Order: sequence, then structure tokens, then C-alpha cells
Amino acid sequence: MMKTFSRIVADFLEERSALGLKDTGLKFRMNRIIRLQVKVDFGRPVLSQELLEEWVQMLPLESERTRSNRVSDLRALSLYMQRMGHDAVTVPKRYVPYKDSSYQPHIFSKGELGSVLSCVDERCMRGVSLNADLIYPVVFRLLIGSGLRVSEALAIRKTDYDPDAGVIRLVETKNHRERFIPIAESTNERLKHCTRQLDSRFEGYPFTEYLLPNAYGKPYSAVTLYVFFREMLWQAGIDHGGRGKGPRLHDFRHTYAVMVLNRGFCEGKKMGALLQELSIYMGHTGLKSSERYLRMTQEMHSKVTDRYTETFGWVLEGGRYHEGE
Repeated sequence: MMKTFSRIVADFLEERSALGLKDTGLKFRMNRIIRLQVKVDFGRPVLSQELLEEWVQMLPLESERTRSNRVSDLRALSLYMQRMGHDAVTVPKRYVPYKDSSYQPHIFSKGELGSVLSCVDERCMRGVSLNADLIYPVVFRLLIGSGLRVSEALAIRKTDYDPDAGVIRLVETKNHRERFIPIAESTNERLKHCTRQLDSRFEGYPFTEYLLPNAYGKPYSAVTLYVFFREMLWQAGIDHGGRGKGPRLHDFRHTYAVMVLNRGFCEGKKMGALLQELSIYMGHTGLKSSERYLRMTQEMHSKVTDRYTETFGWVLEGGRYHEGE
């Protein structure tokens, strides 16, 4: 049986312990790597370049020394995985961090988003599993309509949802920044219906702290959702480019950000102000992360062209006509 990434990490820690290498904080740091790896590589037995680039980013209030130690941890794990014959990227000594990923996100069109949601609804009406029939349509709407990370949508607790206000409080976030997310009225009604149904037909619901739990009262796995997502892409007629080429579930978040920027720009808002607002809403540590979401769609490009032509077109025409000249 193929080992999971978490099992490989456990074997790595056992080997270090057997060699007498003591580090009381290593297990904690390895657990953080596992959580990130599940988001990036879905728990498969690999250590990818994308995981490396995410792991080496500077955290808020973190020193260069602390980051260097974190990178050293990942390098030790990488060397172990390579020695054991697993697929692992090489982490160079004194690795100089973050480089922009070469991956180009798939920006879903409105038609594609509608097709995906229709396929999700239709598939869940035919039956998936005890709770998934109710939960998947809501989760996909949260990803598409609110820009949540997959891990954030799956880990919402009951105490963090205000059905009357239609607001979700996000606590377990990538950058440890608490955020409040207003959701569309239609999504909120679906979410309220979903929780009522879970309460009436799932015996374990009163005993779990999670708003959208699986049959064991725990959050759904990102891997499980990804497998379902790939099926929905196929049913919607959206091509998948293969491993590392997408579309990914995370591309719903890219798409949400692009649509927010497009709508704001078309309403006449300044791009700098829009990026600042988006950065806060998305839970980024700075504008650099938000700028990655900036994509010039055809709709936005035409608006930009029209606005600049109206303002500066006279330069290209050789002069502005003034009455009385």
C-alpha cells in the first residue's frame, strides 16, 4: 500500500528518535508541514516545489533565523524522502525564498461556474454520501461566491456562523488572521437549510463542533473534495491539464478575486484602493499576495482602454480640438 505523506513524516521522526537526535519542537513543526502539504498536495506521498515555495514565505513577526530553521526542517525531510525513494524536491542549503509560482491560475468564466454548480447540485441529488448530499452544494458556493480557501470552508465551526446576519467568522486561517465573511443571501438560505437538515437526520450533529461535518463529525478532507471536484469538471466539460496544471479548487479563489477587481474597476474605483480592500478581505499579509490575483480579463481590458482613450486619446490624434480655435 502506498504511504501517505503523514505516514512518511512519522517514519522520519521515528528514525531521528532512534538515532538519538532530540528536538522537542520538531514534531510540532512537522505537523505544520503536514497541514500545509494537505492543502497543496492533498496528502499524496510527495514533497513538491509548490509546497517548498509556500513553506519558505516569511510569516508575520518572524525573524530570518526562525525562517532559516524552518527551511532546514523541510530540507532534512526532503533528504530523507529522497533516500527512501519518494518524490521530493531538493531543498538547497541556504535556500533563498519566495519565487512567484509559474502556475497560471484558471480563471473560470461565469458560464463555467454555473455549469460546475449545476453539476454539483445534480450529482448530489442522485446521492453521494450521508452528509455530502447537503454539504457539497454549500461548500462549492462558499468557494465560488466568497473566495474562501478550501481549508477555511471545511473547518467552519458552529459558533463561528451567524445565520441571522449571514456572516461567517474565520479563525483557522493560513496567516492566522481572523476574518469576518458576509455571504450572499441565497447561500445563507442554503446554509441554514443544510444545518436544519443535518440536525434532523444526522444523529451525531448535536455532538460535533463543526458546521459542515462528515459522517464522523469531523471536517471533510481536502483530498475527498478534490476528487469530487475533478468529477464535476469532467461532467461540466471543463478540461483538466493534468498534475500541476489545473484547474484547481484554489482557482475558485483566484476567480473570485478577479471578479471583485473587475467589478470595482468598472464602477470607477481606484485600483490601489481595491487591492488594499481585497488584501484585507482575503486575509493576506500584504499587497504582494493580492497582486497575484490581478488578471486582465477581456471585460476589464475594454473598460481600461475606453477610459484611457477618453482621457489621453487626443495625444495620439495630434492635439485636442478646442472650441474657438
